[in-house]
Amino acid sequence: MKKSCLLLFTLLCACASPEKGCREMEGLLLPSEILGQEVSYSVLLPADYYKTPSRSYPVLYLFHCIGGDSSTGIEYCDLAHLSDSLVRARTMEPMIVVMPDLFLSYGCDTYDSTFRYESMLIEELMPEVEKTWRTDGRGATMGFSMGGFAAMSLALRHPDLFCATAALSPSVRTDAQYMSESPQEGWDSQWGRIFGGLGKTGEERLTDYYRARCPLHLLEDMPAASLQDFGIFLTTGNREGGSLAESNEALHQVMSSRAIPHRWSVSDGGHDFAFWRKQLPDALRFVSCTMEQKPYKARQVAEPARIHTRLKPELLDGARLYRPEIGYETTRKYPYICVFGANDVAEKDIIAYYTAQLRQGGATPIAFLFIDNDDVSAIRRAEAKYPALRQSQRMRSAICFGSAAAPLQTLMMKENLFTNVVFAECSGLLPATEFAETLKKQKRYPRLILASRADFPSYSEHADLHVALKSAGLTHTHYAYEQGSGNLLWHFPEWLSAINNKFHD
Repeated sequence: MKKSCLLLFTLLCACASPEKGCREMEGLLLPSEILGQEVSYSVLLPADYYKTPSRSYPVLYLFHCIGGDSSTGIEYCDLAHLSDSLVRARTMEPMIVVMPDLFLSYGCDTYDSTFRYESMLIEELMPEVEKTWRTDGRGATMGFSMGGFAAMSLALRHPDLFCATAALSPSVRTDAQYMSESPQEGWDSQWGRIFGGLGKTGEERLTDYYRARCPLHLLEDMPAASLQDFGIFLTTGNREGGSLAESNEALHQVMSSRAIPHRWSVSDGGHDFAFWRKQLPDALRFVSCTMEQKPYKARQVAEPARIHTRLKPELLDGARLYRPEIGYETTRKYPYICVFGANDVAEKDIIAYYTAQLRQGGATPIAFLFIDNDDVSAIRRAEAKYPALRQSQRMRSAICFGSAAAPLQTLMMKENLFTNVVFAECSGLLPATEFAETLKKQKRYPRLILASRADFPSYSEHADLHVALKSAGLTHTHYAYEQGSGNLLWHFPEWLSAINNKFHD
């Protein structure tokens, strides 16, 4: 009765004020017989819902994180304005968004049927939504953290109901993490209560019930052919905690190894709404494109400004030095960046991009030393010949491309020469754990920046190094640029900014 009154009030509001409408409906209540209690949920209707009474819409089910509730998506994400802007830009079709209270269910029934959340959702809430609003039968899921687990688990197991899922920092565990997570009472109250294995440790925790619902196991076990037309969007922040950094990378690796189509990215942010709000536009565009059976295109990174300078390199055996374009009569000494593995095109682009940054005030004067054939000894030769180079660890950084990484890593393990090192789509990296543990023993280890497109063939090496650095507690930055988002070198200003700031912090 309470829910019916609220819905009547909502519809009257909308009819009385069609331009504004009561589009954000919070506190709707479903009297669930399955759960034996009322379930709160919110609904966001498209801006034109009451203006186009003949139109039906797809439905997105959005699940909150631990500590959230049915209003979280509206309160923290400003979904109404965001969806309106995407629809106006014609990058997303209008859709109904339903945000149910997830409790602490991970979107699943408990193994002993004491709390049948999934049954409630599918047998009661979804039919209620379809009966109350004009839906067209198309559905997708999305979620943050715990809600990301729920979104993936539900969508993968119910492809008849959902055609796409978007998981933002999903709270999943690798088997090793799941078997060893502590404290025991915390594991029991969260995982064991739902999936079985209460009071257990080790492999006994990996119940069949859990395996049948965990996104990692689902992606490992489902026929890859069945997922070729299914949409999966996965993203996480590069300041994510070590456990989720590893498990989210594992999700991507499983899908990549099995040729399961998906979108994957790692960008600036942590496990919070500041990060998730930045990812929501792409996540919404993705599920919309999948439901509309339209191709999804990653947002293109803009090519940075470039200035083709007449600056000529000073030749050195095995290297080329570019001093900043501010005149050679000065006696100033410059910090400098060693560049390993760059081809001729990359070398010209880096200098052109840097010169533009310098002239526009986006960087301070820096010299560049381009080194051939992984010849790390060229560093000392250049410093001996050019007194203008600042000869200290703090004022020396490196950017490394491709197979030049291993010789550079070997040098780094012996001697700490750099304050920053960028590994840009490198391959043949040294064993990640050994490298990370060696850096950890150094008094001042270099701050690493790992940069790669998500579909780079050797991306897994970057991911392994990221996880190893996380486990060792070493500060670093990791980027997985979404496939199709643009040229790798267009991110050069991002790397330059980090290096520049470290030079002068």
